Amino acid sequence: MTAYVSTKAAIVEEAEAASVDPLVDLRAGWEAQMDFGLRNPTLFRMLSDPDRVMTSPAARTGKAVLEARIRRVAVAGRLKVAERRAVELFQAAGVGVITTVLATPPDERDPSLVDAVLEGVLAQIITDNPVVTNAGSLPTTIAFRAIAPSLPGLSATERELLTEWLDRALAADAERIS
Repeated sequence: MTAYVSTKAAIVEEAEAASVDPLVDLRAGWEAQMDFGLRNPTLFRMLSDPDRVMTSPAARTGKAVLEARIRRVAVAGRLKVAERRAVELFQAAGVGVITTVLATPPDERDPSLVDAVLEGVLAQIITDNPVVTNAGSLPTTIAFRAIAPSLPGLSATERELLTEWLDRALAADAERIS
């Protein structure tokens, strides 16, 4: 698992360095995770056990890789939900679809299920274009929140305060939408 997660982390770094479209990279990450889970059912079940996930360094690193992928999408201005929400939706969908496929007899499996779940999650978290339209300022706020912790010219305290303000703005937008 550690080797697999390390490979995933390297792929994300390479994708960023090569300016690979963040959505292409996110899709590639989904496909790799699906392939891993479906080819290694026993290992997947063991590693996705909630009690194990909470204490596993490999699981934390794996989640950090997903967070990095989602962050790249946010920086590109393509998220329409907060990063944390996007990560949670993506992770829940991934674990859920692998578990569902593995729990279905091989001859009864729907070969389009994995792709359908991905498209459903992407519809919930991705904007059509990285421009502000009827979504108002939300995609821009999400993108700005993604880069706020690393903005140059600000002190650590100023970056922390800016991040807190953006988190509040995102929370208020989420309440308004729901």
